[in-house]
Parts: sequence; structure tokens; C-alpha cells
Amino acid sequence: MNKKYIEIEFKCCRKAYYINSEEYPFSVDDYAIVAAEKGEDIGRVHNFFEKLPETFTGETVRTIHRKASDFDIRRMTENRQKEEADKGVAKSYIDKHMLEMKLVTVEYQLDSNKVTFYFTADQRVDFRE
Repeated sequence: MNKKYIEIEFKCCRKAYYINSEEYPFSVDDYAIVAAEKGEDIGRVHNFFEKLPETFTGETVRTIHRKASDFDIRRMTENRQKEEADKGVAKSYIDKHMLEMKLVTVEYQLDSNKVTFYFTADQRVDFRE
């Protein structure tokens, strides 16, 4: 299915719209390599659009670089393993510094240029220490 815009879903159900300017032939659940803030990321195709939905808030629409290769999917799997290891390290720091927060998950960008720690807390958390 070739539509101009594709909604990509990432880990933790985070979604964003991307332009499929090269008209790659995607199907729902295919993996796509997309432009990210600091490199490349991988996500799963969730939906297709001819134009952006009216609910779109106007953030930047990045581009789809290509369909994911077997190599990309292996990298994603390796990153998921690193995420689990880093989750344990992060939890030890949370305990050590007695931070009142709960770590939800860890997510590596495909190229490992960026790692994000998702957490919840009832109040602002001071990370200065």
C-alpha cells in the first residue's frame, strides 16, 4: 500500500507520522527505518494516510529512509537486550539515590546514538546528584 504518510509505532506505543516520499511499498506491521532526532530509528508500520489527520498538531514530519533489512531487525533485537541490562543499572541508581520514581522502560534508538529512560513519578524528580 503506497500512501504519502505513514504512522509508525515505536516501543511503548509511541507513534509519529512520517512521509513516504520514496513510495516504499509497505504493509501494516512491516518495519521501517526512519529519521530520528539524532540519527535513525526503527518502528513498525501502523497506518497509512493520503494527508495528515486533522488531529495532527503540527510537529515536524520526518522522512522514512527505507524498509528494514534483516540486519536492522537483528540490531533492534540486540538493542532490546541492551535495554534490559540498562534497565537493571538504572533501577540500581534509582535505589541508591532513593529517587521517588518508577522506571517504566528503556529504549535505544536503532543506531544507539540515543537512549531514553521512561519513568513515572508523582512529583518532579531532582537528578542533579
